Amino acid sequence: MKVKVQELMTRAVWTCRADDPMSVAARVMWEHDIGAVPVLGADEKIVGIVTDRDLCMSAYFTGEPLAAIPVEHAMSKVVFTIEPAHTVGEAEQLMRSKRVRRLPVVDAGKLVGMITLGDLARAAHTHKAVAASDVNAAFAAVVEPRRAPEAAAA
Repeated sequence: MKVKVQELMTRAVWTCRADDPMSVAARVMWEHDIGAVPVLGADEKIVGIVTDRDLCMSAYFTGEPLAAIPVEHAMSKVVFTIEPAHTVGEAEQLMRSKRVRRLPVVDAGKLVGMITLGDLARAAHTHKAVAASDVNAAFAAVVEPRRAPEAAAA
């Protein structure tokens, strides 16, 4: 039997809105010890995702406080999602191919959970529901530098 995403996903998902200031997203991340927040539109569907890295880079490059930067200016507008009935293997493969650490889980377009590389690693370690080698491969793909590191000065 293949393990389904719904068996490992986190069901409690905290969100924000595109017009919220980044300080709202930062507070949600801090209060819930999470590294990403799905961004919902007026229709309650996902329109983006914002990460802790997005927060830092926005503050750095704009020179503005987070309270002055709308979430929509820093969020990723391309969001890869998965359905709860898909297998964990499919989730791992999607994370690997798209090089993402987290996947919002949607059912009929509605956000119902999140599954992360951390969820997969815990499942591989505790339940053996996921092959550790698959988690390792996904993690290696996700952390692979997107561009070649600069050559060290001689």
